Amino acid sequence: MKPPYFFGERIGHADVAVACVLRLTGEAHPALFAAARYPALTAHAVRCEALLLFMEIRAAACVAERRLS
Repeated sequence: MKPPYFFGERIGHADVAVACVLRLTGEAHPALFAAARYPALTAHAVRCEALLLFMEIRAAACVAERRLS
C-alpha cells in the first residue's frame, strides 16, 4: 500500500509546500493549473487541506483578511 504522504506515513515539508502552492495558484491564477490533468497531485493537496491544522490556518487567514478590509 502506498503511504499517504510523499515520503512516508508522516506529513513533511514537501506535502505542505505542494498543498500551499496549489491553493495559492488556484486562488490567484486559476487558469495556470488544470486540476483534472493532475488528479493524483490534486487529490494529495485535498487530503492535506482536510487536515485539522490546514483548516485552522485557513480559518485564521480568513479572519485576518476580514480585519484588513
